[in-house]
Amino acid sequence: MYRLRTGEFAGMRMEEALLKSGPRLYEVANWARSQAEQKPNLQPLVREFDRLEKLLARVHVQARCEDTKCKRRARWMTFEQAHRGYLTIPYMWCDRHENPDEWGYSEKVGIGFDALKLFHIKEDKRIVWKRIIRAWGIKKGTRINERFAIDFFANLGSSTEHS
Repeated sequence: MYRLRTGEFAGMRMEEALLKSGPRLYEVANWARSQAEQKPNLQPLVREFDRLEKLLARVHVQARCEDTKCKRRARWMTFEQAHRGYLTIPYMWCDRHENPDEWGYSEKVGIGFDALKLFHIKEDKRIVWKRIIRAWGIKKGTRINERFAIDFFANLGSSTEHS
């Protein structure tokens, strides 16, 4: 368990902060990673973030493939290219399908933090993050609190141990 001590997430467990504001915590973790050698007190934060990121790679995605005839679960996202960057509306794809027209779309990225790397504006990252957590099965209107976050990550850890 790692409880954040300062900033906008002060007092929150990292699990809760990650689900509530993944893009912001991702920035904090990247900054901490770059400072960890000079500031050893940041190493526990980085270790915990890395652990949670690995757990999120195990999420059982609920979103379906965009191909109309396909019933498989999506594993990848692409974004349509706009004037500057990409639109924040993801297209979800399984391993067998992809955009019918490759020009004008991003490359396939995993449904998670990889998608955030395509965006540079905070608001765009926040919108995409909401779409990512919806794809993970967290419904709109779900109250993400400490208990919910703990249970969400606990289920990720136990679901792969039994398979």
